[in-house]
Amino acid sequence: MKRLRPTRLEDALEFRAEYKALPFAGGTDLMVRHRGYTGTLPKIQSPVLFLDALDELKTLEIEKQNRAADRRGGQHGGTAGFSRNP
Repeated sequence: MKRLRPTRLEDALEFRAEYKALPFAGGTDLMVRHRGYTGTLPKIQSPVLFLDALDELKTLEIEKQNRAADRRGGQHGGTAGFSRNP
């Protein structure tokens, strides 16, 4: 199984397009289950694209919205936030 672990989002997108790589963000349990009881390697046909080294995907930020726009029928939504401390 070919493994790709880019450090830049741009590279990850190129690998995904070029190799049709299967993106993994975490997935330890899935890999263990996929390995099976026989101890054989996972039977994943496409290369695996690990996303854990991409700084761009480690932090999400929250943006406040203008509530006046919401009352006038503006769109709802925004971005959620999560930050992982190394």
